[in-house]
Amino acid sequence: MSVPIPEVNNWRAFEQYAQRYFSNLWGVDIQERSVRVANLVSRKFDLVSEDHRYIGDAKWLSHTPPDNGAKPQAIVECLWLLQKVRAEKVFLVLGRDIGIVEEFLRRWRPLIDPVEFYFLDGSGHQLL
Repeated sequence: MSVPIPEVNNWRAFEQYAQRYFSNLWGVDIQERSVRVANLVSRKFDLVSEDHRYIGDAKWLSHTPPDNGAKPQAIVECLWLLQKVRAEKVFLVLGRDIGIVEEFLRRWRPLIDPVEFYFLDGSGHQLL
């Protein structure tokens, strides 16, 4: 069971919270920025340091539409794109429903390298 994050009740608020949280944790300015994927196409990711050493994305998870929650297929798409960027740290920050994350990792963990998965809630973060 996850601990609610005060004043975070939608995907956009979660992205902003994750930006602040990981900026403070790592001592770098984490913002939404465009990144070259495989040196071919530009794509915006939610959690990118100014020097592009840290590149990640935030997903607010939900099984129930229409609240703009991410679904497992959205995790797969983002994972695939992140595997094609060059950075010191490549990561996904997932929130709201740890059960979705745990089920995803049970099935697909051998295929996630080099992307790190974090679960973020009101109690802090966990590297999964």
